[in-house]
Amino acid sequence: MLPNYYDNLQYAIACLSTHSLWVKRYMDNFDEHSKHFHLSSHDECNLRKFIGEQGKRLLTASLIMEEKRWRELNRILKYVSKMTNGDLKQWWKGYLDSYPLTEGIPKTPLYESIHFIKYLLNTDKLVGIHSLIARYELNKNIALSYDFSRDNDEVESDDIVKINPSFNLERFNCRISEIISGIKNKNLFDIRDLNIEYETEYIGFYKNKITHMATVSSISEKLVLVLNEISVKGKILQDLVNETDMNKDEFMRVIKVLNQSTIISIHKKIRDEHVYKTKCMSGCWHEL
Repeated sequence: MLPNYYDNLQYAIACLSTHSLWVKRYMDNFDEHSKHFHLSSHDECNLRKFIGEQGKRLLTASLIMEEKRWRELNRILKYVSKMTNGDLKQWWKGYLDSYPLTEGIPKTPLYESIHFIKYLLNTDKLVGIHSLIARYELNKNIALSYDFSRDNDEVESDDIVKINPSFNLERFNCRISEIISGIKNKNLFDIRDLNIEYETEYIGFYKNKITHMATVSSISEKLVLVLNEISVKGKILQDLVNETDMNKDEFMRVIKVLNQSTIISIHKKIRDEHVYKTKCMSGCWHEL
């Protein structure tokens, strides 16, 4: 069932104020498009009157809003914006035109970047290496958007190992970390300038629990096996030790590195209203 505000005249005007294409359509042919909103006859008449009298002002406001969103998006994008050969603004217009009229716009530029990159990937605007770079940036921004305040860190026993809930492991068929480093070291991106190695690389994307910065780690296949053993709900540390093919000292060194990077955390059971957790430091890039 649609929420009550969907039937509200104020809501209809608010939606139009962020969609310049739809303002133009309503101005050109109100009757053809008015059924997007489930308005009463009275509200529909008022919307028609508003568009007739204030349509140009509403269009100007929507264009200003879209331009503001564009500038803010450009400040967020780090890699996609460097490899589009001037097509990015046209793609942005296509993204705006495809955005559902009755769907609220993303709340922040970070969320906007996630929607926009998904649009580029879903519409095949970026292919080959370009699509892998976009996928890299998408996962990095998704990790950064994670909200830790919604998590419950209570556990039922000691030494429970839990994966950072923002963590996502992605498999790439090239050394994507080296490609990203190449982009960072150049003012303009030219794929021909990069030496691309087509071999599997696992990349972990997550939000650091201490710095709250998006963090990226190149993960060895050995660590992939360890991380696959740990569910989001957690696993007892001793069980992990018993199940691994590594010797105990080597495994505990791995656990220490993962804990320091906040990819995992080791939790203690709540006692006397205190929660004991392992403290750790972090870095921005880890070769694990």
